[in-house]
Amino acid sequence: MTSTVNDLKQGVENVKAHARVAGYKKGAAVFDLRAALSKRLQGVQAQGVDSK
Repeated sequence: MTSTVNDLKQGVENVKAHARVAGYKKGAAVFDLRAALSKRLQGVQAQGVDSK
C-alpha cells in the first residue's frame, strides 16, 4: 500500500512539474507576442509621425 501512495505522490509531483514548465513556456510565448506587438505599434507610430 505504501508504495502505491508514494507512486501517487510522485505522479502528482511530476504533473505539477510539467504544469510549471508548460506555464512558463506559455508565459514566455505571451511575453514574446507582447514584445512583437509593441515593436509593431512603435513602428506604426513612427511611420505616422514621419508621414505628417
